[in-house]
Formats: sequence, C-alpha cells, structure tokens
Amino acid sequence: MTQHDIPTLTAQALIRPMRSGGSRPLLLRLEDGRTAHAKFQHNPQSTRSLAHDLIGNLIGQMVGAPVPEVVLVNVSHEDMERLPYLTKYRWRPGLQFATVYFETGHPLKRGEVVGLTNLADLPTCALLEAWLYNHDVKFTHILTVPGPGGPRFVILDHGFILGGPFRPPSSLWHDRHEFPIAQPFSVMALNAPVRFDFASALRRMENLTEADLRGVLEAIPRPWGVRSKDQAAIIEFLCYRQRKLARLARHLQEIWNANKPSAPMVEVSPETPTNKSDMPKLVVTQAQDWVALTEDPWSSSQPRVTDESNHEEGNDLESSNNGAD
Repeated sequence: MTQHDIPTLTAQALIRPMRSGGSRPLLLRLEDGRTAHAKFQHNPQSTRSLAHDLIGNLIGQMVGAPVPEVVLVNVSHEDMERLPYLTKYRWRPGLQFATVYFETGHPLKRGEVVGLTNLADLPTCALLEAWLYNHDVKFTHILTVPGPGGPRFVILDHGFILGGPFRPPSSLWHDRHEFPIAQPFSVMALNAPVRFDFASALRRMENLTEADLRGVLEAIPRPWGVRSKDQAAIIEFLCYRQRKLARLARHLQEIWNANKPSAPMVEVSPETPTNKSDMPKLVVTQAQDWVALTEDPWSSSQPRVTDESNHEEGNDLESSNNGAD
C-alpha cells in the first residue's frame, strides 16, 4: 500500500477511440458510470508513458496544480474479448492509466484567458512543468472547464515529462541543468490583466520531501516497468532540480509582470527566503519575443533563456522553451 489511494475501476464499455493522440487513447465507460480518458499498456508511446502521466498528475495534485482526477482501469482478458476493439492494436490487459473525462471541456481559446477564475494557478503550472522537465506542453493540453465561480483551466498529458517515455531515467542527470519554459503558460500570463506572485507556488514545491517523491514512484504499478534503479534516478534528478526552482520562479515573475505596473496582483503571499548565492545569472536572449507573444497569443514564437555559468555546481540553471510534438 502506498500513500496514494488511487481508485481502481473496471471498464464497462468502450465509448470511442480519441481522434488524436500518439498513445491512441480511448474513452471508456467505467463501472461507476463516469467516463475516463484511458491510455493502455503497450501503446505506441510505450508503457512508460503511463508511468509518466501518473507521476505528473500525482505531483501536480500534491502542489495544487489544476490536474484531472486519476483512476486506474483494470482491463482483464475477458474484457478484451468482450470489447473487440481493444485487440485491434494489441493492447495489453492489466492496469491502465486514466483520468476522469471532462464531458463539457474544450481546448482553451485565446479569448477565454481573461475570464478564467483560476489564473492564480499559472505560476504553479509553469514551475511544475519546468521541474518535471516537460518539453511537450501545448495549448491542446490546456482545457477550459466549468467551475463553481466560472470557467477554469485544467492541464493534461504528462506522458513526455522526464525527457519523454523512450528515454532511460539513468540518462536524465546529464540534463539536470535545463528547465524548459512552457510557452502556453507564459502566453496566458502575458495576456492576463493581472500580476503574478510565485511565492506560494514555490513554497508548495519546496516543501515536498524526498519521501513524498518516493511515495509517488512507489504508486506506479509494477507491470509498467519502472524498476527500483529507475525510481532512484528519477528521485535524484527531481531533488536536484527542486533546489533550483527559486531562481526560475524569480525570473518568470519578473517577465510575466514586466509591462503591468498598475495591474492588481492575482495572488499575494509572503516572500519565500532564497539562497541568492545558489542562483546563476540568466540572460534573456530574445526578450522581444515575450512582448510579441501578446500580439498573437497562439504564436509559434519560442523565447529562450540561456545560462552563462558553464553549468558549475550551484550555478547551473538553463531555461528553454521548446514545444516538442
């Protein structure tokens, strides 16, 4: 038993395959009547992508990011026979990763940013995806869904965190200095009529312990193939990067608030103490692109921030924006 009590349900019916997605996800009707967006073992993006999705969503829940509810769907050999489509791509029976499907959700549109009720979650999302080394954040991974006080956004799809599902965890240490900046969150922030405070988001991430991260890794079902040495490599990678998040938070807050001197602060929280001697100097090499993004929010421009520190220990943060498909 792990610290994460993830519901395990059975599939009652196949609704339809999703129209897009490299993992060929399916919509399933669960035994409790809800609809789930499911990724199966042995999909074209590998079973490891299920583990990555679970890691991203569980850590997201722990730091307060707007992520969907996770369920495990148990598909037996009998289910495969009862739902013939499941054999089309030679899916593997067993536990599959799924999230509860938003029946009324749709991809975020540019005109909806101002009306979102949870804009204060943007700093959490930006830091989370950089920490998890996610180069694959797209606007199609951001849904607008109804909320009690109005529309809110939810982030989806963490299959390509940690360098992607085809990369061995043992090689991650080489890229421990690189922090990809998710362009969609910066575009949303630049187009929001508010300023942002990263202190609360940063504090929640810094408060996670190595034991917390180990609990997440231990929640991964064994058949998904994340061995003990893989878990150790991922934990080491994330713990190292966790200590560098303060500088990234300070950098993003400065950029997101640069042209909004009179705008209200969307979230005000106490300053989080940081060790400035542990912060490298960052140089914005395409600063104008950040301004240009406000003219066309769904632009493909990709601002990049580079590090001039030669990656020396304690002075080694590199941020880049690379929207990998």
